[in-house]
Amino acid sequence: MLLLYEHRLGSFTQAAPGRFNKGMGRGTAHNTTAARWYQLFNNGGFELDDQPRDGRPSIFDLDALKALIREDPHQSSRCLADRL
Repeated sequence: MLLLYEHRLGSFTQAAPGRFNKGMGRGTAHNTTAARWYQLFNNGGFELDDQPRDGRPSIFDLDALKALIREDPHQSSRCLADRL
């Protein structure tokens, strides 16, 4: 969403990640990510939701993950992965 905002302000692709990283912390945004999104925006692709794509559909059970997190929010990602 922030990249779309920057794009609409007319910011250069290379400038936006630098501002994000300065304000939100180093590594928040990357130039490659900004370039990919700017290319989509320049081609009229302003839809920010995930789009359907080719390939095998995900079999990940998001509801099961949410239930495990509610059960114990202090679990590590490794522990969650083992349990799923």
